[in-house]
Formats: sequence, structure tokens, C-alpha cells
Amino acid sequence: MKKIKVSLQWVKEQIKKLPYPILLRLYYLVFFLRDTTKSKYIMKKSKIPLLSSINLQEIKKNDTVFILGCGPSINNISCKKWNIIAKSDTIASNFWLIHKFIPKIYFYEVGDATAKKEYETFFKLLEKRSADYENVVKIVMDLYSHGASKSKIIFNSPKKWRKNLYTAYNIPSIARNEKELAENIDYLASKGHFNFSEHIKSLFKSTNTLSALIALSIKMGYKTIVLCGIDLKNIRYFFNDSKLYPKYSSIYGKCANSYPPLLYTEIGLVHGIMAIDSIIWKIKEQILDPNGIKIYVENRSSALWPRIPEAPEDFLF
Repeated sequence: MKKIKVSLQWVKEQIKKLPYPILLRLYYLVFFLRDTTKSKYIMKKSKIPLLSSINLQEIKKNDTVFILGCGPSINNISCKKWNIIAKSDTIASNFWLIHKFIPKIYFYEVGDATAKKEYETFFKLLEKRSADYENVVKIVMDLYSHGASKSKIIFNSPKKWRKNLYTAYNIPSIARNEKELAENIDYLASKGHFNFSEHIKSLFKSTNTLSALIALSIKMGYKTIVLCGIDLKNIRYFFNDSKLYPKYSSIYGKCANSYPPLLYTEIGLVHGIMAIDSIIWKIKEQILDPNGIKIYVENRSSALWPRIPEAPEDFLF
């Protein structure tokens, strides 16, 4: 009997042709069976507990949170604004460790940096800032996405860094266009993935870290979200300023301007491109607005403005 050879690529192509409602559910079935199992294994091996083991409401001061991004506009925030931000709840991520300001919650991903130099720099930052961040709630995601160099970040993190270090399951999207994205968000919302929770087990994350930080803010019950340093106009960072940060200005080298703004994603069996501004807008439209949650950008230099309005001076600053 003649054997029929079926390639993985052929299987992927057939899956792509499925009606979206079926594809959506099939994707999450495979995802939870495969990726959650991998995460649990790394979690157990690394002894990093789930975020749900603590009550994040105990560190929440008020109903406003400032999400601190790494865009260049961070360097333009006035002392007056920093004084207000310092008195509020704050969430920062990834290479924010370079900045002197210490947030209340720090979020990072094992797969954030893409080159050995970046990982080595990031690991050195963990060592350097361990004492400063010892009492900060730290959340590491994408535990299973690591190779030999990346595993240092998980298994060889400094002892002080591991204090208050937690993880959460990543809930990705599978949308290839805005219509599918809307359906995807509705589906996840129906399963409770955007509900308020004192003990958070998982976080929605699509395209980049910002979506996860907003999802975290929603689940923590914030009523106002202010995006600072979320510029998204090019891949430049506050630390690319050689005068302010001479030691770190070349971390990403020539790649800092080599990609189009806002665009990139690759999703499991289905490959597609979805802009982060579309994702944030859909979250605003389907989750934030119906629940009375306000979202602002700190200034108009953000590519999210004007669809995401600028924070009113008389309201915050």
C-alpha cells in the first residue's frame, strides 16, 4: 500500500482554511494543552510561583495607573509630572531597568531581547538592579520561549531578584484582521480573561508587551490608565540617547530604525500581521469603554493619539 506523505506545511495551510470560529477554538484547545503544559514544567523547575498566589489589591493605592513604556518621550516628562507619577501606581516593563525610577510592578518577558548581546545586557541589569527591585512585584512571562542564553534569565537570576518574582500564563490572540480580532476579544471576554481578579492567573498578550500591561491594569480594576513613553512611531528607546545613557545607547544597534512602526506578529499555526494600535483600539472599544475605564496617552507624540486622547492637564497634571 502506497504511503501518503503529509507535510506540516500542508497541515498548516488546511488549518488556515477553517472557518474562523472553528479555527479560534481549535487554536486555544491546542494552545492550552501544549503551551500551558510547557509553562507548568518550567515553573516547577525554576520554582517561580504563579501570580495568583498573591493578592495584587494589597499593593494598589488608587484607581489610576501609569504604564511606563521605553519610548523616547520618557526623557521629556517634566519633574512636576514625575512627582505625580511617583505618588501613583506604576507598571513598567523589559528594559525599563535602565531608568532610575522604580515602578510598583515590573513586567518582563524571556523572549523580549532577540540577540545574545541584548540578553547579556539584560541579565547584567537584573544583577545590577536586584537590590533596588527586591520589594517590587515582578512578573516574568513566556517561560517556555528560551534557549541556552535565555535560560540564564530564568534559572540563574540573582537571589534578591527572585524575591517577589511571579509568572502568569500568556493568552495570545489568533486574529489576522480587525474583524477576527473583535471576535477574538469577545470570545476571551466571554471566558472571563478580562474580568477583575484579586488573584491573576493569566494575561492576554497580542503583538507586544503593551497589550499585556493594559490587560493587567484591567484585571486589577483600575479605572484610569495613562500611557507614558508609549510612542510606537519607530523602534527607538529612551536609552538610545547617548548623552543621557552612554552605556546603553547602542543595545539594539542599527536595528533601532529598521522596522516599520506598530507592525509585527507571528501567531502559531496562523501567521498574520496586526498593528498594536488596532489591538489597543479594539480593547478600548470592547472592554474599556463598556466598563467605564478611561485610557489616555501622556502626550501627543504617541502614535496612538488622537484615537487614544491626551491626558487632560486639569485632570492629572
